[in-house]
Amino acid sequence: MTSRDKSDARPLHETLLDDLEQMLAIYDQSVQLMLEAVRHDGYFDEFDPDALVWPKSESGTMDMEALQFRAQLVDAIFRDLPEVRNERLDEAYRPFSELLPLYHTGSRIYLQLRRQFVERGRGDAKDFLKLYQSLYLKALAQAELHAPEAVEEALAQVHITQVPMSHARAVAEALDNVEADEDAHWAEEYSCERDGERIEGSLRDLLQDVAQRTLNLIAAGGLLSTRYNYLTNFGWFGVSVWKVIVDAEVALARLRDDVDLDGIDDDVLHIKALLIEFLHAHQEDPTRLRPRLYWYGQEYSYLTRDMIDLSVKLICDVNAQIDRVGQSISRMEIPALLADTARGRFLEYSNVGRRGQFSKLQRGMRFARWMGTSLKIGRQKKKLLEKEADPILRREAGWRTWLDWGRRTLDIFDIRVDVYIDPHFEAIVRDLGADAEGRRLIFLPTHQSLFDHPVLYKVLQSQEFMNA
Repeated sequence: MTSRDKSDARPLHETLLDDLEQMLAIYDQSVQLMLEAVRHDGYFDEFDPDALVWPKSESGTMDMEALQFRAQLVDAIFRDLPEVRNERLDEAYRPFSELLPLYHTGSRIYLQLRRQFVERGRGDAKDFLKLYQSLYLKALAQAELHAPEAVEEALAQVHITQVPMSHARAVAEALDNVEADEDAHWAEEYSCERDGERIEGSLRDLLQDVAQRTLNLIAAGGLLSTRYNYLTNFGWFGVSVWKVIVDAEVALARLRDDVDLDGIDDDVLHIKALLIEFLHAHQEDPTRLRPRLYWYGQEYSYLTRDMIDLSVKLICDVNAQIDRVGQSISRMEIPALLADTARGRFLEYSNVGRRGQFSKLQRGMRFARWMGTSLKIGRQKKKLLEKEADPILRREAGWRTWLDWGRRTLDIFDIRVDVYIDPHFEAIVRDLGADAEGRRLIFLPTHQSLFDHPVLYKVLQSQEFMNA
C-alpha cells in the first residue's frame, strides 16, 4: 500500500471502501503484522503460540467461533497494555528527567564559552558555532544508540517506530569531511561556572562535555517520545478502537437474525478503513523534510476525531439494538480512553481537552460570534493600514488589535489557557541576553490545534512569560 499525495482529493479510507474485498484483505494482513510485532510484550502468554493466527475475513458472514477468537486476541492486548505502557514510560522518563537539568547547565556553559571566545578576539559567534558543530557531529557519529527491546525492534521492522537517533547518526556519519582535530583554538584554556562552582579546562574538553550532555538528553528524549507514540497514540488509542470493532462484530452476529443491521454493518466497515489509515499514518517517517500527509498538520487530528466519534456512535447503535431485542447479550462499553476516563502516566492534565457537548445551534452561534469578531478586527486592521502614521506606532496598534482578537476568541469558545515556565528558562534567557534591546525573537506555533494563534497571543502577553 503506497502513501497518497496531498494533492489526492479523497481520504485513504474512502478509497479503501471502494473495494471492500481488497480493504478487508489489507485489514487482515495489517492485523497479523501487528500481532507478530506485539507478541513480545507478553499479551499472549496464555495462548498457544502456534494459534496466534488472525482469522481472515470471508465474503460471507464469519462464524461465531472465529469472531470470538478475534475478540479474545484484541482483549488480551486491551487488558494489559495500560500497565505495560505505564511501566515502559516510567522506565524511559526517569533518565530523561535526570538528564534535563544537566542539559540546561550545558547550554549555559556553551553561552559562557562563546562569550569568552568572542571577547578574546578568536572570532564571532558563527565561528564558535562551527567549532562546536564539528565536535558535536563527530560525537554524534560515534554515539552509542539505544538498544531497542524486542517489541520495539519488531515495530521498527514494520515502520511503526525508529531507533532513537539512528537517522541523525546516519547523517553525521555521511559528513566525512568533518574534522575537529586541527583547529588551534581547541587547546586554549577556558573557565566557566558549572553547578555553582568554577571549572577550568581546554575548549575541547569543555565543549565535549556540552556535546555529550546534549546527546544524552536527545537520546533519552528520543526513547521517551518513541515509546509514548507507539504505546499511547498508536497502541492504547488504536487498540481501544480495535476493541470496539471486534466486540461489535460479535454482538452483531448474535443480533443478525432479529434486526436489520445494514447501516451498522456499514459503520463497522468504515471504522476498519479508518483503522487502516491510522496504521498508515503511523508508518510515515517523521524525519522526512516533506512528510507526505499526516505529520505537522490537522489530518491526523481529524482522522483520530473521526475514529472516536464513529466508535462511540457504533457502540450506541449496537446497544440500542440489544435493548430492542431484549436478549441476554452483554451491552458494549466505551473504552476508558475514548470516554476520557482513562488514568495513567502522562495523563495528568485533566483540564485539557473537550469538556462539553454542544448542539449544532450552539456551535453555530459560537461560530457566528467569532466571525463577527474577526470581521470587526479585519476592519480595524484595514484602517490601520490606510492611516499615515509612524510605523512603530502602527505596529503597536496592530499588536493590540491582535491581542484583543485572541482574547475574544478564547472567551467565545470558553478556552482556558494556563502558562507554566520551565524553571531553567529564566537563567538561559539571561545568559542569552534575550531581553537586550534590538534582539529579535521568533515564536513558532506547532499548528497542532486550530487555536494555536489566539493561544500564542495569550501566552506572549501573560505575566508569567513576561517575568521570565
